[in-house]
Amino acid sequence: MILTSKLAARIGEISEKPGVYVFYNQQKQPLYIGKAKNLRRRIAHYLKAGGKANQILKSSHFLKINPTDSEIEALLLEADLIKVFQPKFNVRQKDDRSFLYLVIRYDDFPYLEVVREKNLNLKNKDKVFGPFVDSVSLKEALKALRQIFPFRDCKPSQFLKARKNKHPCLYYHLDKCLAPCLGKVSKRRYQNMIQELISFLKIKKDLLVKKWQREMKEAALRQQFEKAKILRDRLRALERLSRLKFIAEDLPERKKSFRIEAFDIAQIFGESKVGGEVVYKGSLDKENILKGQFLKSEFRRFKLSQKKDDLNLLGEMLRRRFKHQEWEFPDLVLVDGGENHLRLARRILREFDLNIPVVALTKDRRHKVKRPVLPFDRFKWPYLADFVRKNWFVLIEIDDKAHRFSQSYFHLLRSQKIKKKRGK
Repeated sequence: MILTSKLAARIGEISEKPGVYVFYNQQKQPLYIGKAKNLRRRIAHYLKAGGKANQILKSSHFLKINPTDSEIEALLLEADLIKVFQPKFNVRQKDDRSFLYLVIRYDDFPYLEVVREKNLNLKNKDKVFGPFVDSVSLKEALKALRQIFPFRDCKPSQFLKARKNKHPCLYYHLDKCLAPCLGKVSKRRYQNMIQELISFLKIKKDLLVKKWQREMKEAALRQQFEKAKILRDRLRALERLSRLKFIAEDLPERKKSFRIEAFDIAQIFGESKVGGEVVYKGSLDKENILKGQFLKSEFRRFKLSQKKDDLNLLGEMLRRRFKHQEWEFPDLVLVDGGENHLRLARRILREFDLNIPVVALTKDRRHKVKRPVLPFDRFKWPYLADFVRKNWFVLIEIDDKAHRFSQSYFHLLRSQKIKKKRGK
């Protein structure tokens, strides 16, 4: 009942935007993930409802609110979070019906199909998105998306029939299908459009917007005004769906503990390959700004294999660290490098069934941090981009500490090696 009383006291602080909300148990494991057109109204419903809603509330200790700028974004985020966490109350809510999935079936002109989980029959190249709980919301989302991405949804038999009869479907006359059945669009152009739709569904809208803006400018310079107009209209439609902004808010906690572990490799000409791990722990305020200190008693040193490159040395160090299930796990992992280092770290964390975000720090030749590399699927941690931006100088300080710590261990071993040689 603690959560109930805190929610009742702070219900007015909850956003009235659409979005996703997650109820957690005492161990901070998701119990139920839902979406709402109006988050405040939906959460208020839990305070007075009975039945399953009341059962979820009584079983929960924490609530995370994730406002979005569109109902479509909320729908996609809900599906992705359910897929990752599979909360028990979401499974119970199926009521003998399986979840819905959006499948992009691949052929020369890929088509979209909404399929129940029990009927999910996939081929090698098919792309799958979901699970979706609400069939009405999914259908409404697809209607909106067709205005930007005029995809086909007809089955192969219908496609061949339309081609044979030279009679397109109603969607073509409404400008919501490119009519590939009649050769109205090239294979390349249609497949490019499907790839753009996939980017949107993977919540990579920022990349899509930059691509369309660049292409629109190029078309205008070449006086391809019809193409430029189409791209402009797509951008406007996409802007209406979502302003490409994501805000994260935690309830009921004003502050929470946050632990960062940073890893660094030290070697010179293949000598004494070692690694260092430093730990920083503090509290996040309501603005997601971190204040804390280094836990020097938890710094760790690793002697590493001599016949590996930096990437594989990092993998070795991470595996050795996360084998220790008895050690406290971090809320964020920092590694040196770029996308390859980030992907490696994420893969190793998955080996240990750990859902921990990773940020890689790319550096210049003088070992100065240039920019962060964030995971592509950072919707799993909606606060991450905002956190990195607000705590950038703290992250640089932590990384510098890790670098100095690993270097000091390297020089220690090197000096011991020199002394041993002189002693002989």
